[in-house]
Amino acid sequence: MADRNSKEWQERKNALRKNMKINPNPVVKNPEGEEENEELEEYEESLWEKLRRQPPFWVAVVFVLLILLVVIYRMFFSDVRVTETAEVWTVEMKENSYTNFILFGENVVKYDRDGAAYYGADGTSIWSQAYEMTYPVASKNGDYLVIFDQKGYKFYIFNLEGSTGNGSVTLPITKAVVSGKGVVAAILEDAAANYIRFFAPAGSALDIEIKTILSGDGYPLDISLSSDGTLLAASYVYLSAGAMQNKVVFYNFSDAGKNVVQRIVGGYEHYNDAIVADVEFLSQKEAVAFADDRLTFYSLHNEVSPEIAKEIEISGEIHSVFTGGGYVGVVTDAENAESSSQRKVTLYNGNGSVKSTFVTDMTYEDVLITGDFVVFTNGFECRIYTTDGDEKYSGALFGTIVKLINIDRQNWIQIGSQTMKRITLK
Repeated sequence: MADRNSKEWQERKNALRKNMKINPNPVVKNPEGEEENEELEEYEESLWEKLRRQPPFWVAVVFVLLILLVVIYRMFFSDVRVTETAEVWTVEMKENSYTNFILFGENVVKYDRDGAAYYGADGTSIWSQAYEMTYPVASKNGDYLVIFDQKGYKFYIFNLEGSTGNGSVTLPITKAVVSGKGVVAAILEDAAANYIRFFAPAGSALDIEIKTILSGDGYPLDISLSSDGTLLAASYVYLSAGAMQNKVVFYNFSDAGKNVVQRIVGGYEHYNDAIVADVEFLSQKEAVAFADDRLTFYSLHNEVSPEIAKEIEISGEIHSVFTGGGYVGVVTDAENAESSSQRKVTLYNGNGSVKSTFVTDMTYEDVLITGDFVVFTNGFECRIYTTDGDEKYSGALFGTIVKLINIDRQNWIQIGSQTMKRITLK
């Protein structure tokens, strides 16, 4: 047997290492006898056993880096509360009882009865559009926005550059929504029937119409378009054996749905008399329906056969529901509440799984998801939580707070009664 320190042994070990790189089970020919060959085989097996038990070095490095990133995020971005506030600029606005705001792109659109304006990061107007409406309502999807006159006859469509078109109808508009491609669907109300009609981004009518009557298909309460505009979700109230019932229906206007009767690819009538007041697409493949006793999450991964992903029954009073960023928020009474003002906030992912739960004791007038935050406001104060449920800020800011909209991690738009301010919170 060769000595383990001899030159011959070292050469054989080197040959073994070379073989290991090419073949995980190398055959070592040993002209000097079986005993030495057995010893090499034992050595080879022990080396491979050690290698098998240890992951590659880069895997360990990546794993450690991921842990460090999570720790750093939790230390500096998640759990740390706001300690500094500053006002960057202020825009004075004329007092108008019907002024409202909506986050659009990375900035804010202000709209009222006389027109709309899109404000940039420096507080100056990027574009503006004059119109006359009695009750303007805005709805957005991606880079498109529609403003319509509720119970009126006009609508305007916008993208980030400005107006893409407008239109008018002969029946009152009860609801209008827009897709991420600029296609608009509107519910039009008539004495004998109701219609859901579609319009191009320029405002011209498309050859798509859904006609319903209360005693038949039902009366549309709410609609929502997917981001590409090919899928429509609608909530209906209808008569069955003299009783009011509710249902949710999905339509497909792509090539996949052209051979389906009336383009209806799914209908759910299990709500009975529970009112489904709102339906909304959370993403191209996920939608949610809000009933007065439950949340129903729908999966449209098979666009011609939508299915219920999860249904969550809610006992007790629902104080608020809100959506944003693919999340669904529900505010209910807190279990074992220490005060009457305590509320439980549950945030759901688009598939119905729970993202976070937390308790707030703020008496609020408005709640919304903006960016990665859940914001409660009451006109004088605000309470800001992360979507993980960590409290970031609580208290007053710079004057009245009608709405607080997040731009990025530190920059916000504070809407007051007569001012719009850009502020920083850090």
